[in-house]
Amino acid sequence: LTVHGDGKQSRCFCYVDDLIAGIWSYAQKDLYEPINIGSEFEFSVLQLAQQVQKIFVDKNLKIEFIKRPTDDPQVRRPDLTKARAELAPWNSATPLEVGLIHLLDWLKNDLADLDLKNLPI
Repeated sequence: LTVHGDGKQSRCFCYVDDLIAGIWSYAQKDLYEPINIGSEFEFSVLQLAQQVQKIFVDKNLKIEFIKRPTDDPQVRRPDLTKARAELAPWNSATPLEVGLIHLLDWLKNDLADLDLKNLPI
């Protein structure tokens, strides 16, 4: 697992089902302005790598730290104020660990017929 810099930069990860539900909610409304859809649950990039290590428990995944790009922002957190007001009752509810477990299940089951030699599963 490659982590840029020390991994302390934060990101918000939104599970795809939550994203699609937000897009669907937007499509059902009479809205025309852009609205952020995502998650406000912040995690450091290092925390993400550690969660992946935990979930992919049957493999020996090491974290490799490399130089961080100069244009990489320290924090990325969407403002979901409009989404909460305009798309209610939509919200991004899937925790990071649950989303990663769903991803692993999908990789193992739905892609079973593909050549996945380079994936850590």
